[in-house]
Amino acid sequence: MSIAQSLWPEFDHEMAGTRKLLALATPDNAGYRPHAKSFATGELALHIATLGFWADAIMKTGEFDIGQPFEAQK
Repeated sequence: MSIAQSLWPEFDHEMAGTRKLLALATPDNAGYRPHAKSFATGELALHIATLGFWADAIMKTGEFDIGQPFEAQK
C-alpha cells in the first residue's frame, strides 16, 4: 500500500468536516468578520475549499516546491 493510499481514510474524514463547514458559509454571512484582522467567512470558505486541490497535487507528484507556481509543477 502506498503512502497516498494509506492517507485516504484520514483525507475522507477531514473532507467530511470541511463539507460541513462550507455548508455553513452562505452568501448571507460571507462578509462576516469576527475581528478586523480575521478573514471574512467567504474568504475563509474559499481558502478551505481549495485545500483539497493542494492535497491532490501533493499526493500525485514525487516532489512539491511550495515556492513554484502550481502550474509549473504539473
